[in-house]
Amino acid sequence: MIKSIGSITLKSVLLLCLLAVLGCETANDISVDASPDNGTTSVDENGNETANDGGTGGGGGGSDAISLSGVVWLDTNVSGWSRTATLNASVGGGMINLPYDKARVWPTTRTRASDGGPLNGNCWVFVQVNGTWHAATFDWMRTGQTAKSAASVRGTGGHIPRAPLNTWTPRSGETYGFMVSTPARTADRTINERSNVSMVTWP
Repeated sequence: MIKSIGSITLKSVLLLCLLAVLGCETANDISVDASPDNGTTSVDENGNETANDGGTGGGGGGSDAISLSGVVWLDTNVSGWSRTATLNASVGGGMINLPYDKARVWPTTRTRASDGGPLNGNCWVFVQVNGTWHAATFDWMRTGQTAKSAASVRGTGGHIPRAPLNTWTPRSGETYGFMVSTPARTADRTINERSNVSMVTWP
């Protein structure tokens, strides 16, 4: 009888050892990693898949303040370009301030400023005409530049040559969208990236 009990006990111990070696899961062994995976991708409101790299590259830009699906593009349609830059636009002191975090990151283009200086982007304005948003570039951005004269944000004088914004000027109390992108005003291209659209009420 003692041998039988000893045999059963020995078998039980061996079985428990075998289970431990095989690594069977118990409730206490299961854990969930809730942290984001830097290798995942996400899809924005336009259906564009962008890499989630922790905010250091593609997909790291802020959210668009308006849907771009119904926008009429007077220059290149950049809605599908990677939104990598974060912009928080404002107007004050006769300037339209366009601080974005890729001002010294985006590569320069072959096109140059009138004095030969480097350019790496275009600034955009979004204006609602008869209920529809229209988007147009209104100037070039020098490498490192984050502000333009408020007087340049207009169609009158050739800043926006295409109708219906070719005669448009900002009006106090109206809200407009602003964005920056890599070169899109001409056929000259670099890496096809943009910022979010940031809204501003004109003073």
